[in-house]
Parts: sequence; C-alpha cells; structure tokens
Amino acid sequence: MGNFASVAKRALFITYLLCLHIALIYLLADKFVLSRALTDEWRPDISADPALRPSAIPTPEPETTPIPSLSPEIAPPETVTPNTKLIVPVQGVKPEQLMNTFTQSRSEGRTHDAIDIPAPSGTPVQAAADGEIVKFFDSVRGGVTIYQFDTSERFVYYYAHLSRRAPGLAEGAVVRQGDVI
Repeated sequence: MGNFASVAKRALFITYLLCLHIALIYLLADKFVLSRALTDEWRPDISADPALRPSAIPTPEPETTPIPSLSPEIAPPETVTPNTKLIVPVQGVKPEQLMNTFTQSRSEGRTHDAIDIPAPSGTPVQAAADGEIVKFFDSVRGGVTIYQFDTSERFVYYYAHLSRRAPGLAEGAVVRQGDVI
C-alpha cells in the first residue's frame, strides 16, 4: 500500500509540474508571440539560416503517457503573471525572433502547447528568471529537460530539447536569471 501512495504522490507532482509548464508557456506565448500574431512583421527571415527553418526542428516521438489538463486548483493562465520580467532563455535570441509554435499539430491529435526556440546545437540556454532547479528529466518527447521554480515557487519553467545540462548544475541548485543552465 505504501508503494501505491509513493507512486500516487509522484504522479501528482509530475502532473502539477506539467500543468505549471503549460501555464508558463501560455504566458510566454501571450507575452512574446500572440500579441504580434495579427501581423507578419515580427517573423524572422528564416530563409538565410537553415537552423531557423521549421524543418530543422525535430518532431518529438510520441510517449505513452498523456499530458494532463489543468487542474481546477491552478489559476487560469490569463490570471497569473510572474513577479519578474522574463528573458528569452536561449542566448542570442531576441523576443522578436520567436515564432508561434504553440498551437502546431503533433502526432495523435495533440497540439504543441509550447514555444520552440531554434538555435544551433550547443547554444547556451539561460535561466529565464531567478529560482531553483527542482528536477532533471529525460523523455522521448522533451529529450534532456530541466524544471526550474521561480523564487515564489508559483511558476515552473520547463527547458526541453537541450543538448546537455551545464557542467556542475544539480537539482536543488539556486540560479540567477541569465545563468547558463
């Protein structure tokens, strides 16, 4: 019976992190992408750089675990905002270069529900805000990932499709906005 409780707690924690991830991505999409979605002026010229072409972004393989929907105790994304100004977490990428991949279709009838920020392999990824690294995870869809809480522990930032984690970075580490993770 104790093992079931442990598995249930772990599943609840993972569901909570995923829900917060979805809320954060929605906020980032609203802040950086959706507000500019009515014009094409914000879209970068991707013809010159093959790394920025959508075909250069690998499509994650499907996993067997479905992504849960937001639970009722988590506030809707439009009512919450981080208490700090976020930075684009990929070094050298400006907000106007972001492309809206949030609602793109994926296999099995899913939508992406995230923003991909294409960059050459090995480009440093930085903490979007101050906070604590709470979990490392590797998955088929997300690849090498990092979960980070902000200082209020109200928001979790999800960094996925990484080529590696920064040397010496560990779960429980406190990071400052801009630190390479």
